[in-house]
Amino acid sequence: MKFVIVEDEIRIREGILRLLPKLDKENEIVGEAENGLEGLEIIRKEKPDVIITDIRMPLMDGLDMLEKLHEEGCDAKAIVLLSLIHISEPTRLALIS
Repeated sequence: MKFVIVEDEIRIREGILRLLPKLDKENEIVGEAENGLEGLEIIRKEKPDVIITDIRMPLMDGLDMLEKLHEEGCDAKAIVLLSLIHISEPTRLALIS
């Protein structure tokens, strides 16, 4: 599978980059970006099977990026990363219950 990682935290991005090939030798990272705008360009060019993205990033967040790609007909699967520290208390409680 072809992956693009869109994550502004360098340590998280590097960790995912190291982990994916270990999970399956067929996993190929075809691009990485630190914000949604960079991600859009890479995804349009590389046509990955899977996009791994953070929600909160500078310039364009992950959900806006995914919405734009969906409007353009992108059919890649998405894995959305989120930190419970960045969401409201009611939402956090709903997610963990």
